[in-house]
Amino acid sequence: MATKKRHQQQYIIGVDLGGTNIVVGAMSADGKHHYGMRSIPTSAELGAEGVADRIVGLIEGVILDTIAQTSANRRDFIGVGIGAPGPLDRDKGLVVDLGPRHAVANPLGVQLSGYPAKLVARGYHLYALPRVVNRWAVVLAYLTDVFFPRTVLSMGLVSEAEAQFMASEGIQLLKLAGAE
Repeated sequence: MATKKRHQQQYIIGVDLGGTNIVVGAMSADGKHHYGMRSIPTSAELGAEGVADRIVGLIEGVILDTIAQTSANRRDFIGVGIGAPGPLDRDKGLVVDLGPRHAVANPLGVQLSGYPAKLVARGYHLYALPRVVNRWAVVLAYLTDVFFPRTVLSMGLVSEAEAQFMASEGIQLLKLAGAE
């Protein structure tokens, strides 16, 4: 008598590394089910290694939560995807810009956080831009950011009506028959 081998569900871990929070969750490989969502503050002041340790801890917790919810095994987890606001390179280090005043960097094994890491992150982003004119535009934006608060930069550029997505994209609302 032949027995049919049961297909085991597989899972993927997703990591969102942001300037304020790190969010980690699991989902079935087909994307239909979500499990074990966890979130903690990024705590950029801990530096690159500290933030990496927080990510590893969250991933471990999400795996355990998912196993508890689904009776999965560790080998059922087939991958981890990480979204980050900067490059992550195992050999050269990482550079992550975490918002207006925070960053972590580990260029060539040197641990940086705060303004020194911000300088490295912005330098890397400038270097990565394809054209000199783009670099100058971004440098001017960076300098404006240093001297003026963001609210000054965005004040009065467009009216509230113009800022609406539908208006900016030129989308006309269709009126339904009988609707006023």
